[in-house]
Amino acid sequence: MNIEKAYDELCQIEQLEFKGPISQKKGIFKPKDLINVFAESYFFSIDKNGMFELLQNVINKINYNNEDISSFDYVIKVLNILQNQLNFYFGTRNSEINREVYYLQNGNKTDIEFDRICSLSQLKGVGVAECAEKVSVANNVLLMLNKLGLFKEDIMYLNGLLSMDGITGGHAFLCLSHINSKGDRIYLIYDVINPEFFEYNSENILYPALYKLTEEEYKDFISGKSFNNNKFILSNAYTPKNERTYSGFHLEENEIKPKINL
Repeated sequence: MNIEKAYDELCQIEQLEFKGPISQKKGIFKPKDLINVFAESYFFSIDKNGMFELLQNVINKINYNNEDISSFDYVIKVLNILQNQLNFYFGTRNSEINREVYYLQNGNKTDIEFDRICSLSQLKGVGVAECAEKVSVANNVLLMLNKLGLFKEDIMYLNGLLSMDGITGGHAFLCLSHINSKGDRIYLIYDVINPEFFEYNSENILYPALYKLTEEEYKDFISGKSFNNNKFILSNAYTPKNERTYSGFHLEENEIKPKINL
């Protein structure tokens, strides 16, 4: 199946959305879909040209050669390539360019006075993209790879909270899931933009932030229960350098509300 046909078929499938402490979305983000970036006024969209350019870069790097796409090594290979290509496409984070100001000055205007929309192609090389932009694009790329037979895992786009380095804020991440050899469904929570660090032979190793949850643990998570990075996929052998906790939004009085920049 070619890229155009795979994309068209995915775009014909209605996106599913589930509300709760963890917001879940399943399906591809189409160019018309507006992904919230700041409060209720700044949005990101994934245009087809930008999407295809980034996807082709990932496919070229995978260089598929009859590998076992269900193997864990292959999954890690794809995720490492994806993270590198996202960073390459969007550019190194530029602290001199304010993300919100960039959207305000360069985003396309709508009928609403202060609303602004920036597309994937507009943000190429600018260095302002963060989780909302990178994770939504990662969602699309992995769905396309799945459709093209280059990635086996199911993909879900998630919004919740991340507590790391003493800071708690809204965060976008993914869930990958599959049925293992025993017939059990396993869930891998994947933080696209925050790889884990651990020490190996006196060196700091960078590794995709993947956290393994059972089906019951995943149901608890999306219902409001938190987990920390002791669920890191390699935690039996290596200890992550920094602690972090993933949780959902809670609407009770005096707790963090969901209107947080992503």
